[in-house]
Amino acid sequence: MKGALKDKAKAVFRGNLDMKRGARKAKGNESEVVLLLDKTVRSDAIPALWCSEDDVQANHSASAGQIDENKLFYMMSRGLSMEEAKLLMVEASFNPVIDTLPSDALKETVKSYIGRRISD
Repeated sequence: MKGALKDKAKAVFRGNLDMKRGARKAKGNESEVVLLLDKTVRSDAIPALWCSEDDVQANHSASAGQIDENKLFYMMSRGLSMEEAKLLMVEASFNPVIDTLPSDALKETVKSYIGRRISD
């Protein structure tokens, strides 16, 4: 799961990875990465990993953090406004997901939506 939170948004990630008996050689991963755009947001991660089989690979992770001020300053020193720099950083975090969308029109719709939400 990837996300970005702003204003007074709250998010809870409850990821469950259950490696049941008989799932030999199975591989599973769950991950959450959240970009915190305001100090007023909250992100809680509650990953769960159950394993009833010995011969499996299973991982879970969660990461949440604010925009790196040094990166923001660097981008702004190259002529971007703060809003443009933040938008570019959010888009960059979502691009791996957006790139998997089946059509260019859908990709542009999602990018446009992200732009509207960040500039609100």
